[in-house]
Amino acid sequence: MRTFRTNATARTYLLSVPIRFVDVVNAQVEASAGVLPASNVLTQEEGIASVSNGLALCKIHHAAYDARILGITPDFVVEIRQDLLEEVDGPMLEHGLKERHGERLMVLPTSREERPDRRLLELSYGRFRSVG
Repeated sequence: MRTFRTNATARTYLLSVPIRFVDVVNAQVEASAGVLPASNVLTQEEGIASVSNGLALCKIHHAAYDARILGITPDFVVEIRQDLLEEVDGPMLEHGLKERHGERLMVLPTSREERPDRRLLELSYGRFRSVG
């Protein structure tokens, strides 16, 4: 596992390597425009500066993940909070979020050490489940 002394160093690394990190949808368009944010499985405040604490998510899925609307299981399956699955709203909710429910992540690094740590995902997923 590659580790870093600070989150700033980890973020610099994440942004300097080709996109090989997890992706809910194909975020290559955002990455090529230079707007793909580096997400954390667990928050920066928890002090885990490692590639295995990283996710590459488009801005919408990043916001949904941080707000615990979207969760990712330790087996890399996307889940949307149950109350939102029952909500009737416009196309962004229907196609941008609800259609992702139950899907495996679209892109995972081939190198296991660059994948999100399943233990960190399990902690994050537990927090997601406690909200819904």
